[in-house]
Amino acid sequence: MVSDDYFYAGMTIATSLVHGGPGPQFSSPVLLEALSSTPESTFVAVQDIPDMDIRNYLEKLLTYQEEHSNTADLFEPIQTLMQLAGTHKVILADDYRKIAEETAHWYIFGRTRAAFERLKEGLKTLSVLDAMTKYPNAFKHVMCYTEDTLTAKTFDNIFRHVLHPGKTLYKNYKSTTDLLV
Repeated sequence: MVSDDYFYAGMTIATSLVHGGPGPQFSSPVLLEALSSTPESTFVAVQDIPDMDIRNYLEKLLTYQEEHSNTADLFEPIQTLMQLAGTHKVILADDYRKIAEETAHWYIFGRTRAAFERLKEGLKTLSVLDAMTKYPNAFKHVMCYTEDTLTAKTFDNIFRHVLHPGKTLYKNYKSTTDLLV
């Protein structure tokens, strides 16, 4: 945070997008939703937490049944996290799901709020954040990762064929897939 890396990252992303360059394609849909609206209105599922240990403990909390007699075993591993998130309190039978969701939301947005705000400031460069707010679906393929399967046609379209008359050894071949046969 001292060197303001998140601001410069946002500014770099904005500049790249405006000038027709590639988008980052590494953001989660949750981050894109929070950027285009607000973190408070963004729902964070327990499955969105990248730390597998914390995710597993919160999933246990989501599936907790009242017939379990010892809740200390359930809360001990994540007690510090829940204290930091402000969700460590006396729990009623219906509160387990709510506490797991609030803790997940804090884990994604609460502990990283300063970095998130600096990223937003950087994305305001060239009014990219305003465009993201107005047209969030248009930015999904640019900002978020999508898994595309690699096919022979996709691979062939990656390369641009430039045949120089009389200077190529492969002038009789029409595509890169002809070379592989």
